[in-house]
Amino acid sequence: MGQDVSKQAALPPAVPTNLPPESVIFVGCAGHVLAFDKRTGLESWRTRLPHPTSTRPVSLFPTPSGSHLCCGHSNRLSILNPRTGHLLSTRDLGKSPTHDVQLLAVPPAPPPPTAEEDDSLPDYAHFSEIMVHAVHVASGVRMWSVEMDVVDGMGGPFLMYEDDVVFAARGGAVMALNAYTGRKIWEQKFKGFEEWDVILATLATRVNPISGGLGSTQESVLGVGIEGRILAIDKHTGVEMWRHKLLG
Repeated sequence: MGQDVSKQAALPPAVPTNLPPESVIFVGCAGHVLAFDKRTGLESWRTRLPHPTSTRPVSLFPTPSGSHLCCGHSNRLSILNPRTGHLLSTRDLGKSPTHDVQLLAVPPAPPPPTAEEDDSLPDYAHFSEIMVHAVHVASGVRMWSVEMDVVDGMGGPFLMYEDDVVFAARGGAVMALNAYTGRKIWEQKFKGFEEWDVILATLATRVNPISGGLGSTQESVLGVGIEGRILAIDKHTGVEMWRHKLLG
């Protein structure tokens, strides 16, 4: 039996707070976020998230700079200080509390050579209901939103980031978006699979090429798992290359 976290919310941390984020593992459990020292397992802090949460785990990720900890729970997004657990901000992202917010980290794009600084680019993307949104972490400003033309009322979506592109999959459809502008690059719908959840996978990126000399052809493949089938599509165009039905 697991521990009842709600009854221990007022307990002091087992170790001093302000551990550097790279030394901490974050845990989402029962409407709480906890931080533990990676080396000792001792608790550093815990924070109860505001508003009701669903039975699904809290979606967590720290920003690349380590300045913020983003928490997706129910239909809300909360931002914590990763060193102390202090709640910095919270906002409503979806229409229904039954739609859990799914988070995906997107690193900041390098600024143009002629610009000193560009604060308009999103630091992460989240998916709520049938909308894909990009939000700037520090300010909470929503940068862009794109609606997926899929069946509503389904399970959570699948998000994947690679090489400046966000891939969003839901309801038998896969969409590729420019991570920093929201521009739709391509969209592929698989007829007959509109009510099935989709899982995505990729073989490699240009940053981490496949070893063994397989070449760029394999590295351009986006794998799609849907209703007992594996499909391969070109990640740059969305064109289906092949499909295979799994046994069993």
